Amino acid sequence: MKMCIVKSLVLMVFVSSAVVAKAYSNKFEIQWNNARQLILKNNVSDAITILKKLQSNKQQLSKVNIDINQIHLTLGRAYYQLGKMAEALTQYNLVEKSSDFWPEAVEEKAWAYVVMKKEDKALAQLETLMTPIFDQVIGPEPYFLKALIHLRICDYYGVLKTTEHFKKRYITRIQKLQDLVKVKGLTPETKVLIEMATKGQLNLDFITKNLVSFPYMFHRDVNLQGYFDKLPKVKDQAKVASNMANRIAIRLKFLAKRNLKEIEKNLNLIHVIEAEVIQRVHIAGHPDKKYRNELSFKGSQWMSFPISNDEIWVDEIDKFHVQVKSCPTKNERKSWASK
Repeated sequence: MKMCIVKSLVLMVFVSSAVVAKAYSNKFEIQWNNARQLILKNNVSDAITILKKLQSNKQQLSKVNIDINQIHLTLGRAYYQLGKMAEALTQYNLVEKSSDFWPEAVEEKAWAYVVMKKEDKALAQLETLMTPIFDQVIGPEPYFLKALIHLRICDYYGVLKTTEHFKKRYITRIQKLQDLVKVKGLTPETKVLIEMATKGQLNLDFITKNLVSFPYMFHRDVNLQGYFDKLPKVKDQAKVASNMANRIAIRLKFLAKRNLKEIEKNLNLIHVIEAEVIQRVHIAGHPDKKYRNELSFKGSQWMSFPISNDEIWVDEIDKFHVQVKSCPTKNERKSWASK
């Protein structure tokens, strides 16, 4: 069951790679491209107008390989950029659980709730992403955000539990990414992937089981999609096929290096949060016991639902509810305990 859920997040991208690289000849594709460009230029209102028109043409979009879930996600980001969090949440909630974009929608909902100062709802979203089935399909930022929220509510136990969780999950991924860079993208897993792609037989079970060996969301990379699409067509042309395989390895190395930079950035931020926790705990214990007891040292425990190696209760995903206690305000603490 776990494998099926994660597989569904990568299936759509691989099976449709043949049409991803085609030119934006269709009017919907042109509109979609224009909307994204407008957002990059901070012309968000005009982008929203285009995106809502696209959203109303759901049936036609499926015929031109535009994912309606990506439209929902992009609209959510546009509203977020305008500071309209309620509208952003409405769009994020439209992204289907079976979509490759659903984990991102959940993460961005958490950010929206943080902006709205609804830490309990933000933590509920992040607890969903922390379930084991999403180990290899989320980036490092959700861990940073979760630790930051626990810090904001003075849940220091939650901070340290989250950072420990991050380090345990990422130690293998970091090693795999470093290996990928070291051997210029040609790890044993990459060689198997290229061999399967050459035969036109990409095995999703293999990909799902070995996601930790590849860059985060590598299957979404447009360049790689193009290479995987072309490789079977040139398999009888040795030099061309070899060149294409080399391009795949180089691209994977590039993506691995980018992943490592992202991990390093978030790890540095997590270290800052850990240092802040240590400082606050030290201050709380000195010099006045009265204020020491006003800070929370235990916080929340990990939330869980029935899980085994063979079974995941899919209906429970995205059903978390978290309650948090208020963090002492500056007025409730002495000046030395304020930050």
